[in-house]
Amino acid sequence: MPVKLGLILHLEKPIKIKEVYPKRVHALFFSILPEDISEKIHSQKSTKPFTICFEKFFRENGENEVSKLKLKVTLLDDFLFPYFSQGVILGEKKLYMGSTAIRKKEILSIEHKSYEDLIGNTEENRDFLFYFKTPTTFKKGSSDYPLPEPVLIFKNLLKKWNKFSPFKIEISTKELLKLLQIGGVWIKTRKFSLLPNGKTIGFYGRVFINVRTEKKETLRKLNILFNFSSFSGIGRKTTMGMGNVELPSSTFQDTNGKRLED
Repeated sequence: MPVKLGLILHLEKPIKIKEVYPKRVHALFFSILPEDISEKIHSQKSTKPFTICFEKFFRENGENEVSKLKLKVTLLDDFLFPYFSQGVILGEKKLYMGSTAIRKKEILSIEHKSYEDLIGNTEENRDFLFYFKTPTTFKKGSSDYPLPEPVLIFKNLLKKWNKFSPFKIEISTKELLKLLQIGGVWIKTRKFSLLPNGKTIGFYGRVFINVRTEKKETLRKLNILFNFSSFSGIGRKTTMGMGNVELPSSTFQDTNGKRLED
């Protein structure tokens, strides 16, 4: 069952946003889990069953300071949720962001949909609007490819869906090439560091994709993948905050139904 959590970590002292490198946020996720579960996931060479994102790192002046970290965490495999939630709520292990200790942990929101729900509530839309909240890139050959190519977007979603969902979707690359076209893009590219050294580039912004078919079964498959994207993220390094996606109908809310703002 895909789960999306809004998590706030209160720091013992303010730190600069530029110190909250995606690699450190990635490591923080593993430190919340029991050691054996952490090692099991970390050793997987294929697609990992989670994403974690500190959005401010990608869109604000890195010199600004924060005293708390608002994180978006998504879990794609059922077995992870109890370990992660217990680690946040009951975990007694001291957690750190870099050298700064975390004094308090809070889960502000939880949203979940079973894979059955994602299938059962599917419409047959022919237009998809993705809002890429954080820089996104794909692997093309030996290089990063920081452009919103529709086939790469849906191939990536298909791979993740078939990895974690018990309900497999079959659609070929050849079919995707015939079906998908860009309807409009409002994007920018940005360079940033996943680690203290080295640069990565990705695009962010809104991407509008049209589907050239009226076949209901094909449209249902694509709509399932579209709705899944806000849980799975898109592209490379989603476990470090890249490829964070929000959909037009998606609202990240607290337990009282209020939209979370920075």
